[in-house]
Amino acid sequence: SQHLFNWIRAAKEGRLALPADEGAVFVPIVTAATEVREAPNVAASMPIEIGIRNFVVRAVPGIDMRLLIDVLRAVKAAT
Repeated sequence: SQHLFNWIRAAKEGRLALPADEGAVFVPIVTAATEVREAPNVAASMPIEIGIRNFVVRAVPGIDMRLLIDVLRAVKAAT
């Protein structure tokens, strides 16, 4: 509520920039051509470890997601 009070006071004192009545004016943007290079995705090339209770499942990049889901379900059912 303190912020609202300060905002109202600033508006009454003319210290608050309010939007103009006329429409917005836009400035054109000019961009320079640059070469875009993709950085190697280190995280995507590393295996992940999923811990479920006393089990750790390690999944390598490119693993079949259906297989991973089946393994995780089996581990969860065994715990």
